[in-house]
Order: sequence, then structure tokens, then C-alpha cells
Amino acid sequence: MSLHNYEYKNSKYALGITELYWDRRHGEYDMNEFINKDDYYKSIHGYIFMHQIYPIQFIENYKKYIKRVLKFYYYNTCHNYINNQEVNHNTICNFESIISNKKNYKVDIVEKIQLEGEFAPTIAIIKTHYLRLIQRKWKSIFKKRKEIMKKRMMPHSLKYKEINGVWPNDCIHLPSISSH
Repeated sequence: MSLHNYEYKNSKYALGITELYWDRRHGEYDMNEFINKDDYYKSIHGYIFMHQIYPIQFIENYKKYIKRVLKFYYYNTCHNYINNQEVNHNTICNFESIISNKKNYKVDIVEKIQLEGEFAPTIAIIKTHYLRLIQRKWKSIFKKRKEIMKKRMMPHSLKYKEINGVWPNDCIHLPSISSH
């Protein structure tokens, strides 16, 4: 095992596939099996960590391996658990539409938490969502920066800068992450 894989294996963060807890698929948990009530509620109201994917697998074998694993989880859930049966969840109203949507079966960056107890699962807190928020914000800032750079390249803006030493008011500030 390389040093990189060793460090990754001992990290609390991982790439992996998660599923929303569903008693029909994951079994009913008994509160007495957990050390405390909070762990019980975290597991029945959150995501269960199903499959870990190492970065080298993700990079080198995405089409061969990862897509097959995701397809397996999707078809296993849809065909084995939904087949003409009513799908109910204790707290989620549109649960059937969530688990039957292929887009919900993806690889995420998660924080793994191994709960204590005899049959306690490993739960996951999805962190990929925050990266997407940052990417979306940066994309809008980058778009504004490109617009300002275009304005700065206009002959009248260059002339104004040459005469006054500063850019015109409509292109004086170049937005950045820290300014938002």
C-alpha cells in the first residue's frame, strides 16, 4: 500500500457511495443497540455509508468500475425493493422519487462517522454539497471579472486610465471571493 493510500485510509473523509437510511433496505435499528439516542437518530435520519472508493480507483477506473457500482446500487434498490410495492419512509414524503432518480446515485466526498454499538452503521455527512456552492459562487464571480476585463480593454476605458490614473467607475473594482 502506498503512503498516499495509507493516509487516505486513515482519514475521516472519503470518497464513497451513500444511501438514505430506509428500514426496508437497511433493516430496522433498535435504539438499545446504540450507545446513545443521538447516534440512533443520526443513523435513521441520515445517510448510510455504503461503499468506499479510493482516489486511484476513481481516477483510473471510473467508466469500468465506478459506473458499474453506481448502476448496481441503483438497480438493486429499484428492482429489489420498489417492484410494484408501496415505498414509505418515516420522515421523507417523496422518498420513492428520490430513490428512483438515477442522479441520486453518485460518488460524494463524505465525512465518515463510525457509530458505537453492536450493529451500529457507519454514517456519512456529505461534504460535496459545499464544494458545489463554492464552485457556483466562483463561477458567477469569474463571469463578472470577465465582463470588467472586457470593459477595461475598450479604447475609451484605456484612455481614461491613461489620463486619470484609475479605471472608469463602471470597471474600477475587480470582484474576488473575499469581496463577496
